Amino acid sequence: MKLRSKNLPVPDIDSGEALIKIEFAGVGSWEPFEREGGYVAMQGTSPSFPYILGSEGAGVIVAVGDDVDRFEEGDYVYAAGFLNPKGDFMLSMSP
Repeated sequence: MKLRSKNLPVPDIDSGEALIKIEFAGVGSWEPFEREGGYVAMQGTSPSFPYILGSEGAGVIVAVGDDVDRFEEGDYVYAAGFLNPKGDFMLSMSP
């Protein structure tokens, strides 16, 4: 399977979540392992596609869900969201 870029719809945010417009994304040394299905095999799960790689980034918050009081739209943030089913950068802000 080839790695390729694709435009996806912006996910809805739930209570306790913030949506970040990523301006800088990191690529980790584990990305090839993940791309080849290593984490899926370790967890005994089946991937859903499109499978979105990427676990860290920095950008600006563009929307916040109910019950988010620690951050607000316009805040610049760094996020790490390893194996987040919503695409990694949509992180729960709950303690």
